[in-house]
Amino acid sequence: MLTVAKGIKAPIKILFVTGIKDDGTTKFSLLGLGDIVLPGIFMALNLRWDVIRSLDKVKMQALVKGKKTANQAWEEMKARIVDTPKTYFRNCLIGYLVAILITVAIMLIFDHGQPALLYLVPAVLGATTYTAMQEGEFSPVMTGKLMTHTEAFWIGNPEEGEEGNKKEEVAAKATKAE
Repeated sequence: MLTVAKGIKAPIKILFVTGIKDDGTTKFSLLGLGDIVLPGIFMALNLRWDVIRSLDKVKMQALVKGKKTANQAWEEMKARIVDTPKTYFRNCLIGYLVAILITVAIMLIFDHGQPALLYLVPAVLGATTYTAMQEGEFSPVMTGKLMTHTEAFWIGNPEEGEEGNKKEEVAAKATKAE
C-alpha cells in the first residue's frame, strides 16, 4: 500500500521531509489525503452535533421571527453558533492530533511507514465516546439520534409525527395572520 501511495503523482498525498539518506537523497514521510479527509468529516459531524445540541429551537425561531430581514436573522444565528461550546469537536481534534503524533513517533522509531488510520480511527472515536460519556449523551451519540435532534430542530419533532408538524403549521399560519 505504501508503494502504491508513493508512486501516485496526483495531489492526494502530503509529503514532508524527515531526513537525508546515506546516499544524499532526501527522505520523505507520507500522509495521505484519506488520513485527513475521513477524520475531518467525522470532526465536522462532531461540530454539527455541538451546534445542534446547544441551540434551542423555540428561542431560535423567536429570534428569527423578531428580525426584519433575513440578513439580520442570519447574522444573529451565526453569532450564536460562534459562541456555542464546541466540546465534541475540541476533544475529537485533540484525539486526532495525538494520533498523528503517535503515528509519526512509531514511524520514526521503526523507520517504516505506518497506516495513519490505524491510530486515527480509535483516537477520534475514543475521544467522541469519552466526551459523550462525560456529557451523559452516550446513547444518542452512539445510536444515531443525531439525525433525530437535527430534524427536531429544523422541521419539528419527528416523535410527534404528523400531529406535531400540523401544530407547528397552525402556529405559523396564526403568526402570519397577525
